[in-house]
Amino acid sequence: MSEPVVTLAKANLIDVALNSRSFGKLVDAAAEVYGTHPAFSDRRGNEWRSVNFLEVRERAFALAHWLLENQLNHRCMILSESRIEWPVAFLGIASAAATAIPVDPKSTAQELAEFIASTAPEVILVSPLLQGVLEEAIVIAQWQGRQLVMETQSIQPSALGGLPAAPASFVPLTHGADQTATIAFTSATSGKPKGVETRADSLIHQAASLRSWFGTKPGDSFLSILPLNHLFELSCGCLAVLTCGGHVNYLNSILPHEIKAALQHRGITHFVVVPILMEMIRKGIERNFITKLGDRGKTFLEILQTTSSLAPSNQLRRFLNRFILNELGPELRMVLVGGSTLDANTVGFFLNMGIKVCQGYGLTETSPVVSTSPPNKIRRGSVGLVMPDCSVKIAAEGSETIGEILVKGPCVMKGYLDDPALTATVIDEEQWFHTGDLGYVDEQGYLFITGRKKNLIVLDGGKKVYPEEVEKTLTASVLFQDVCVTGVCLEHPSLPGRKTEQVCAVIVPQAELIEQHDLATLQTLCEDEVTRLCRTLSVYKKPVRVVVQTEELPKTRTGKIKAPLVQQHLTSLLS
Repeated sequence: MSEPVVTLAKANLIDVALNSRSFGKLVDAAAEVYGTHPAFSDRRGNEWRSVNFLEVRERAFALAHWLLENQLNHRCMILSESRIEWPVAFLGIASAAATAIPVDPKSTAQELAEFIASTAPEVILVSPLLQGVLEEAIVIAQWQGRQLVMETQSIQPSALGGLPAAPASFVPLTHGADQTATIAFTSATSGKPKGVETRADSLIHQAASLRSWFGTKPGDSFLSILPLNHLFELSCGCLAVLTCGGHVNYLNSILPHEIKAALQHRGITHFVVVPILMEMIRKGIERNFITKLGDRGKTFLEILQTTSSLAPSNQLRRFLNRFILNELGPELRMVLVGGSTLDANTVGFFLNMGIKVCQGYGLTETSPVVSTSPPNKIRRGSVGLVMPDCSVKIAAEGSETIGEILVKGPCVMKGYLDDPALTATVIDEEQWFHTGDLGYVDEQGYLFITGRKKNLIVLDGGKKVYPEEVEKTLTASVLFQDVCVTGVCLEHPSLPGRKTEQVCAVIVPQAELIEQHDLATLQTLCEDEVTRLCRTLSVYKKPVRVVVQTEELPKTRTGKIKAPLVQQHLTSLLS
């Protein structure tokens, strides 16, 4: 389908809707401007199905009207994998000025019961695939609200498709200035997930800022593989795209061959990902060269990267790398990376191929984006410039340039659900949010992340090691599947009886290595590789202990390694 033709007058409708801070007006404006062009698609089996912008408005307003008519517009939970009904449900809830509670579709019945008990939703919108686990959770939580099945192709009264259309006179409601639009639960790399209340103004500010920042245009096609209950995907891969007339393709798979097929055959121009996936794609490309050409393949790729880095234009870089791009995704031109920081060498690898890698930084508590890289001014190793109307300052001690990152502005959350005491520990009297992340800002205003405050390793003698820096060095290896660097209190090598914090690494080799070698051989291979890679680091940063294991490291749903659990395991193992 051709790109939507958008006149200046029509484009202004989107600006007016964004300025009104109304989700309902935004849905209405998007329908008027982009009409019958596809808004959202998902895959069922081998077939893709789509809804256009007019259908999104029709179905979202039908849900909003139903909620208001039944006086159910307080809190509504969404339990679903990514599918075309997900954004329809969210926008319908928002158009009724209700609070949406998106939860992880992989939650257990016990976890769901806890979410239900803590938020007390009046309605739960559930995917047909997850009705079973919800029924178990309902019994545990003793919940007695209404259910609505997220299926637009069903005309049953209990399904989205069975709701009557909103009357022509229907007017969507707008959230109040301090009203909660979403309650999102943190992914919890340590401890219990916390409910984070986010205002409607914060989410719409994100959509408006990202729209102008990336310059996405009607007809651009996004691939979405991250769960929509995470605000990163909701803001960057859904709401911002809606304002631009882009087309979001939902793929509920992280299998490389399925992602590759979608990139190749869906005309994907933009991809929203977490760093671990970009590392996997890079290593896959490197392995393909080595598999096909042996040692010459590695040399050829290095020469291609060097030549491409000297090319005067992005168009020429894409031409030089056209055979790789044809395999990866011929239309792919931009990748939005969030969740954690991406290694600068990996950023450079894709930039040299002609793919712009825009890295961002944020937390659930900041709606979530605090900063992001401008597409035409990407600085490797940085998470970009601070979002419009937001401020960042570094709480450094003395003459230090690195310190805790504090954030202020419309991106900051309203607070933690029903926990003002906990909220007060992270938002101070001047409304600065204390992120717990460490970093610095350079002279051009670019933000750099060095690590987590609680992860910082302080060695005997006061030297400081940021685990994330060592991890970035080690993850460059094609031999390693997962790496976690952490501090463990071990006996001092020259002072018996005295324990000090030391740098340790846990490594999971690539699957093919695990199949080919026993654990002793893997240990030797990995230790040698760590020694080789750490030549670029100061001696005190090199891990003194390397533990190799074949089991996958504990991770969150978005692929973040749960470092505290790894640290606990290491402490037990090494002591």
